[in-house]
Amino acid sequence: MSDTEKFTRLSLAGAHVDVNFDTCTTFTVTAQAVAVPQAKIIGGRVAAAGEIPWQVSVQTSNGRAHFCGGSIISSEWVVTTARCTLDRTPEEIVIGAGSIDRLTPKSVHKVSQIFANSSFQTLFLTGDLAVLRVTPPFEWSLEVAPIALPSSRASTGLLATVSGWGTTSINGPNPVLLQRAQVPIYDNKDCNTLYSLLGGVPEDQICAGFRKGGVDACSGDGGGPLFADGVLYGVVSWGFGCATKFPGIYTEIFYHKDWIKKITGV
Repeated sequence: MSDTEKFTRLSLAGAHVDVNFDTCTTFTVTAQAVAVPQAKIIGGRVAAAGEIPWQVSVQTSNGRAHFCGGSIISSEWVVTTARCTLDRTPEEIVIGAGSIDRLTPKSVHKVSQIFANSSFQTLFLTGDLAVLRVTPPFEWSLEVAPIALPSSRASTGLLATVSGWGTTSINGPNPVLLQRAQVPIYDNKDCNTLYSLLGGVPEDQICAGFRKGGVDACSGDGGGPLFADGVLYGVVSWGFGCATKFPGIYTEIFYHKDWIKKITGV
């Protein structure tokens, strides 16, 4: 095992987690200000126009820089992660919709309200979910449409799709065109065992990925959708590395469905 493999750093919002695989017993958490990592889809392909009409680009209002993904759930509401809204006001965010090209959205919407889940914890990302109210409302077309919320949990083995505008290789460039990849829902007990060194997987999150790795979202497709058959099962939250043998971790929509309805009516 190389020195890099022995000692790996996992970047989370607001902290670094250092894991020493020589000991396999302890890790150190150092609370400090760190940049929220950007999203990346690895092992996927370019999405076709209109293939994922609920996908939006969450951007800075000043400069229109893409920093997170999100999903349209109604004419006025977008689901993303709480991490994507950290230290941001509604005036600092705009939503780009209707295009697989993040630089040329068909419509741009201001954010009038941000509601982050009250259970959100920045260290291990429990409650990593937020909803954004937009203005003007979305107008439906072949390239702009809402995604349905689930009526049940995603079953283990379900082949789901994750999408976003992150880099297609570690430390590679960010693509202009929307990427998508397919990953199976991972058994939560097995995933929890893999992540036990980091405290396990929060009960409101699910895992998706291949046991051999190679296909994944990574930090910052953050807020982007994990979906199957037109149903939103999760949003990209965090993970250990990119496309490793550790599956990606997603905030589970079904777990928070009542909270979403309370805020949005959806």
